[in-house]
Amino acid sequence: MLAISVLFILIGILYTYGPFPISRLPLGELLSSLVLGFGNFFLTVYVNVPADQLVDLRFDGPLMLFQLNWLNVILVFVASLPTVFLIANLMLMNNICDYTVDLENGRHTLISYIGQKRGIQLYQLSAYSCYVVIIVGIGLKLYPWPAALAFASGPTLLRNGFALQKSQEKRVVFGTAVQNLIVFNGFWLVGMLIGLYL
Repeated sequence: MLAISVLFILIGILYTYGPFPISRLPLGELLSSLVLGFGNFFLTVYVNVPADQLVDLRFDGPLMLFQLNWLNVILVFVASLPTVFLIANLMLMNNICDYTVDLENGRHTLISYIGQKRGIQLYQLSAYSCYVVIIVGIGLKLYPWPAALAFASGPTLLRNGFALQKSQEKRVVFGTAVQNLIVFNGFWLVGMLIGLYL
């Protein structure tokens, strides 16, 4: 837990500090979504299962023993993908809206390489991929079948996707990325809770 937490804190510091902060590079969406989306999800699972089910680090005399159940870690990663995608979209939305200002300030985010149009397409693909993950997750029994309640968020994500196509002004559309995160996760959480009692 300590080693993982130190790694996450280090990434957080490097996000805005140093000669080449992560926020000024095309890695911001990737690293922030992995730390906040997968990292937090992983830690939540990790503290609730036996240590040898995921990652285990033990000292046995002069030996340091490291054990990794790579298959379970991959399954946890797949299960976390909706949060990874939606948190990446928060950063992506911010960079789409700040495209011109970022270029003027020398910030070379992902959008400066792929442009706003492709950034919007990536944003929508990322949002709608959450539903593919739900289907796969139910098929793999990572989620109980009521997790499909997350599909009730579909109209909200579609509406917000069209709103981004029409305007890239931050004060108009940034809140829709937050709304996507809250609405999708809200329905998903309710579905997961229902699944616990079935």
